[in-house]
This record gives sequence, structure tokens and C-alpha cells, in this order.
Amino acid sequence: EEGFFAIYDALFSNVEQDEADEQNAEKKHEPLPAFGTSESSWSDVSAFYKSWMTFSSRKAFTHENEWNLKEATNRKLRRAMEQQNKKLRQAVRKDYIEEVRKMVGYVQSRDPRYQAYRKAKRKASAEKAEREHAERESRKAEEALRKKERKEVQRREENERWQELDADRQARRDRGEDVTEDEDETDSESEEVVVFNCDVCRKTFKSEVKLFEHNKSKKHQQAVQKQKEASRTKEAADADGDDGEEADDAKCVRFAPPERGAEALSAALSRDPATGLLLAPETDYA
Repeated sequence: EEGFFAIYDALFSNVEQDEADEQNAEKKHEPLPAFGTSESSWSDVSAFYKSWMTFSSRKAFTHENEWNLKEATNRKLRRAMEQQNKKLRQAVRKDYIEEVRKMVGYVQSRDPRYQAYRKAKRKASAEKAEREHAERESRKAEEALRKKERKEVQRREENERWQELDADRQARRDRGEDVTEDEDETDSESEEVVVFNCDVCRKTFKSEVKLFEHNKSKKHQQAVQKQKEASRTKEAADADGDDGEEADDAKCVRFAPPERGAEALSAALSRDPATGLLLAPETDYA
């Protein structure tokens, strides 16, 4: 393992030194991190690979020139030679950069420090997934428990409603009302469905408990009050109509003054052809 670090530390140091020694470079040299040892921290290892994975050489590669510009006989030929030399240098420089980056990737895949980091990361990911799974299962268990508790609360509330209903039945019996024991149950033999109606609100309910709860609601009480008011209004209107008819009937017959006698009364009265009632003429008796 120590041989691994010694070999590649020397290799990357040589590449770095070549970059630093380049005299014809146009760019300013920026030192690259050292490869390090087996004891290097992960922050140093990570910084090394981050920098070297994007390696870019500042070397001029002038030794790759094909043409000697001093041999050019004119400016045009010199320009053509320079363009050809530049193209060759760029191609060689590109290949060199690719080779260095490939070497970095190869070394990284075999670096014990990187392998240990990847192993620790996979372990952490597995532990995280396990924790998340445990948390999901815990949430499911808690939700199941809350659901069970809600059902228990509903069951107790249902029992309380039945107890309240039984108390209401007993109160109705005490008032002398006719109350059956099983008003809300169905006949299991005939499988007949019993429906409970609220005639005021024009609603149906499947159990007497639901009807009992509805009867206590504010909306039902308001509907009952409106029905009572409408009934009283109708009765008052009917009573007024009967009084008016009696008054009309009382006005149908007018009698002559008693001092005129029977003959005057017979002469004065006439019979209504439509109703058959005796009517008195509209005479002003002094």
C-alpha cells in the first residue's frame, strides 16, 4: 500500500513540476494539490481529485512544431507555417490533458482512501435507508394506534348516544307515551329495512339514534318553529274568514221597523234568486 502512494505521489509531483517549469506558457502557474499518503485526511484527498480531474496544461509544446518560421521567405508563408504549428501543438496538448485525466481516474478507482470513503458512504446510505424505513414503519404503527383509538372513541360515543336514547325513551314512557323497545332494529328474518323519517325536514335516517340526534339539532328546531308559526298563521286566517262569512250572513236580512206591521214587512222583503235569502230593500227608515 505504501508503494502505491510512493509511486503515484512521485508521478503527480513530476507532472506538477513540468507545469511549474514551463517557460513559454501564456498562463500563470497555479500549484496543484499533492497526492498525499495513506494518512491524508479525506478533505485533502477530495481536494486532490477535484483539482486533478479538471487538469489543464499550460505547457506550450513548442517541440512539436513542424515548421521553422525562420525559413519562411515571406509573410504569407510565415503565417501559414505558424497556423500549422499551432494546430499541431493544440492537438498534442489536448491528447496530453486527456492522458493525465485518465490517469487520475485510474488512480482514484484504486486509491484505498477513496475506496474506504465509498464504503463508508454506502454504509451511511444503507443506515439512512434503514432509519427511514424504521421511521415509516413507526409512523404506520402510530397511525394504526390512533385509528384504533378513534374507533374506540366512536364506540364509546355510540354507547353514550344509546344510553341517552334509552333515557329519552324512559322519559317518554313516564309521560305516558307509547314507546316500543326496538324502534331502530330491523326484522332479521324478513330482512326488512326500517327507515326513520323526519316529516318536518323531509329526511330519512337508518337508525333511531340518528333521528334522535337530528331532532336535537338547531336546524331541525328552527324548521319546527317555522312550521308552528305557519300553522298559527293559517289558523288565524281561517278564523278571520269564518267571521267574515258570518257577518255577511247577518247582513243578508234586514227587517222593517216593527211599527209598520206584518203587511209592511211582507211588502218590503224580496228573495235573492241566487241564494234564496230574504233581502230588504235599501230603504232609509226614518
